[in-house]
Amino acid sequence: MEKLIRFAALAFFSIAPMAVATAQDSADYHVTVTLNWTEAAFPVGFPEDPHFSRFIGMTHNERFTLFADGQTASTGLGLVATNGRVSILKAELGEMTRRKRIGSVVEADALKAGAGVVQMTATLTSAHNRFSFATMVAPSPDWITGASGIVLNPDGPWLESLTLPLWVWDAGVDGGQTFTSPDDPLPVKESVRLAATPYFLHPAGLLPIGTVVFVRVR
Repeated sequence: MEKLIRFAALAFFSIAPMAVATAQDSADYHVTVTLNWTEAAFPVGFPEDPHFSRFIGMTHNERFTLFADGQTASTGLGLVATNGRVSILKAELGEMTRRKRIGSVVEADALKAGAGVVQMTATLTSAHNRFSFATMVAPSPDWITGASGIVLNPDGPWLESLTLPLWVWDAGVDGGQTFTSPDDPLPVKESVRLAATPYFLHPAGLLPIGTVVFVRVR
């Protein structure tokens, strides 16, 4: 299982550029998040009323991390993970903006189903060349999906397109083990980690819950 989790984590952070463009100071990206959390794909214990909370994303530099395997979640991210609230995370991002670690914040409405498409648009710059986003997998104790620290100009020029799998992550702030577990806040935060629960496992390994596609539009 440890090897499986390490493989999935590496796959999450890997990039597969289709093409590159000449280097410029900024680039606009259309971000398409496609979720496929269905009973057919994830039959074990599939919950009633599957949905995703409001999506919050941000452009940033290397001095900001939304979430990472082995790190602890911020208070704001923990609240996104436990109840879908983005207000405290937005306040944290405001402070990071003042420190010039965040370039811009983008949001998208909640998805009221387990499967569907969510779209955002983000402008990245040479100073804030990374993109991250998160949403609560609901219902759940403290599980999220999203992307963290995706560099869109890894070799200098901006990528024309990029597709990545989306995994489910345990934010490490609630001890619940099932979709509808009662609230069980942990007295000490655990590290963020892939949710290697039977709900998201397949005989071949962890299943991504969807994909995110970045397409450069300028």
